Amino acid sequence: MRKKMNLVLIVALALLVGCSSNKVPKVSEKEITNVIECNKNFLSFAWYMSGVNNEGVYTVESENNTYYLCTYNDQGKLLKKISFDKGKGPGELYYPSYMFKADGYLWFHCMFLQTLSKFDLSGEFIDSYLLESTDENGTLGMLDGDIIYHGLGLTFLKKINLKTNEVIKSIEYDSKIKNAWINPGKWENNPVAGGCMLVDDDSDNIYI
Repeated sequence: MRKKMNLVLIVALALLVGCSSNKVPKVSEKEITNVIECNKNFLSFAWYMSGVNNEGVYTVESENNTYYLCTYNDQGKLLKKISFDKGKGPGELYYPSYMFKADGYLWFHCMFLQTLSKFDLSGEFIDSYLLESTDENGTLGMLDGDIIYHGLGLTFLKKINLKTNEVIKSIEYDSKIKNAWINPGKWENNPVAGGCMLVDDDSDNIYI
């Protein structure tokens, strides 16, 4: 099935070292030309664990106490499926809240445990890291080996040393919209109130 619709994509460019609340996000018209229909086992926050790479469209699904990282082609055909056991132990995933790919690895964040688990591209467990104060819904990325965290209630941007768990720099939301991100009416004085984030490590830019 092919559907067409207009999509207004608001992209805000923000540098962690010089984020300004006075900059107005750029708005550009985009068009959706294809909709892929996949399996029905999406997680409730599947949009935080989905993306596109040179292999196809990927997303995280859940079934029978197992998580799966599934890759589909542009017609919705399953190309690859990597499994991860559910649980709180090393190499297991406990209600993952965000997944991203960086430096040739898969990274899964759990806001309940405030941990970040690292796997190779075949799903082999490498290591797990504690990320304190990352217990709200949000998105993560990697910049020069450090973790960039964008929350949807308290923390606008936070840069964390992955090895030491030390917060290098943190920018909080304006007090008027803290913990009220689900009410857009309270965002009127903040050009970028929150949402998804993309970290471009090559250009050192953060898109929100």
